[in-house]
Amino acid sequence: MDSSSKHINFSTGALRKWPVLLFAILLLSGFVQTHAQVLRNNGAAVTISPGVVVTGKDIENKADTITNNGTIVLTGNWTDSASYVSKTGTVQFNDSTNNNDQVIIRPGGETFHDFTVNRGFLWFFRTVQLNNDVTITHNFNVTKGILN
Repeated sequence: MDSSSKHINFSTGALRKWPVLLFAILLLSGFVQTHAQVLRNNGAAVTISPGVVVTGKDIENKADTITNNGTIVLTGNWTDSASYVSKTGTVQFNDSTNNNDQVIIRPGGETFHDFTVNRGFLWFFRTVQLNNDVTITHNFNVTKGILN
């Protein structure tokens, strides 16, 4: 602001950067999400090979089979009303920016080979909800998080 004006000039100095700084603060605090990605399977046989990492918000397996020999990293929910074959794969619930609980929905229960929960920042406010039975056949890791 110059001495002859009572208006702020946003095109000069540090004031020009405040919207970017505000967005970064909101993004890190979990109040803003940049986008959501959902893996929706409506009838394809999907195979995740060893070494492949699939990252997204939600898994919605409505028809056919997802076979996992790699890693699935989710920031949202797991919904399986078809067939999931865990093989040697890992499923990670790693939501550090979302202020919502993560939910596992599988009528009759779900089986995972390796299962990891790492909720990150403010993990003690949000849970991974097991709406059905869950069987883990190999590694079970909870770094930060609460199972409910």
